[in-house]
Amino acid sequence: MNLQILSSALLATVFLLVFIDVLSAQSTHTKVAGTVKDANGANLPGVTVSLLHTNQAVVGSTTTDASGNFSFTDITPGRLRT
Repeated sequence: MNLQILSSALLATVFLLVFIDVLSAQSTHTKVAGTVKDANGANLPGVTVSLLHTNQAVVGSTTTDASGNFSFTDITPGRLRT
């Protein structure tokens, strides 16, 4: 698969599927999770996903599981991007 198509599909999918789940009103941390899919909608296992605070360095990186799912836990809330 063309790397540019894969990259575009990855970015579009991550932006559409990533959500931030605030754990509770008293919590100072959050969770980010999603699924990476290709342009045809197939889940993509083994893809590295990085999470960044827009005003800080990389929060972390993870690899999608066999179903294309990923999650980051214990994240300090703020403006985030993948």
